[in-house]
Amino acid sequence: TTSNSTVIAAANATTASTNATAAVSTNATSSSSTNNTVGLTFTPLGVTHTYPTAGACCQEKFSYLALGLCETSSTSDEEYEGSGEYYVDWGGGRCVQDCAGTPPNTTSTTSTSTPTGICGGIITQSSTRLYTNASTCCATQLSYIDPLLCTTRSNAGGNLEGTFRLYPHSDSGTCIIDHNPADAIICS
Repeated sequence: TTSNSTVIAAANATTASTNATAAVSTNATSSSSTNNTVGLTFTPLGVTHTYPTAGACCQEKFSYLALGLCETSSTSDEEYEGSGEYYVDWGGGRCVQDCAGTPPNTTSTTSTSTPTGICGGIITQSSTRLYTNASTCCATQLSYIDPLLCTTRSNAGGNLEGTFRLYPHSDSGTCIIDHNPADAIICS
């Protein structure tokens, strides 16, 4: 399992505007000393600003990092599991969730079931736009793809089930029913 500070360090390495000390200063224990008699953490000399919350500090000083990642890494020893929100998987023509492993359950606004998306990995950069659901992500970022097709592709198992709608296949000059590719039905 990758630690939060390792994820932040990797994010810092990929950000051109990051100064060399950002990775160290995101880890509170490496940038401060502990008074062993009381267990208090002291602010290191030279710090010019303090913040009332981790969120405020993260937004002001580490705005290039995903806010949830910075907040969790600053306040908890727990591994950051992502926000569960959706972002575009440009290569897959779908939206995936900000998570690693199994996606968190999200309640659909159109049904009582709890559909889940597909984890696309944890977002470390704040420049990646996140959306509360796959439908909004598809409509906003992938509007050139049929909304039903995009949303279906974005849900777990959606590629296997398909939409059962027809789409044009330019290479063969036919219309193909969108469902399990192993059982493709061609209409001419």
